Amino acid sequence: APQRSEGYEFIPGLGYYKFHKKNANFVNATNICRNEGAHLAIINSDEEAAVLAKMAKGYSLVWIGVHDPKRNRDFRTIFGTPLSEVGFSKWKAGQPDGASREFCVYFHEDGHLYDYSCEDTNEFFCEYDLSWNDF
Repeated sequence: APQRSEGYEFIPGLGYYKFHKKNANFVNATNICRNEGAHLAIINSDEEAAVLAKMAKGYSLVWIGVHDPKRNRDFRTIFGTPLSEVGFSKWKAGQPDGASREFCVYFHEDGHLYDYSCEDTNEFFCEYDLSWNDF
């Protein structure tokens, strides 16, 4: 089992979250979470979105585990689940805007999703699911 990493906050009924306040692009953020035995956070409900928005307050754009791997506007989680099936897909009005090369997704402290260049660097959320308790 992965080592429990420092800095994860337990939110009852939702999971364990860590807000990384260091800047990373999407791939590096993905790897940092994985190295902690976690994954880039995936938002499954309005309740979870509200919790993350509170944690991200003052940081605006934060990477989550959603991208467009085939670059055809079919946004999916890093596990391949279509965004439409995960329980939260509130895009900001006008988003995804289909701007060139915007294939990764930020969660904004305003509670909405934005597509952005995967090379952009920003803060990010890692998440352990509740099953982490079983390790």
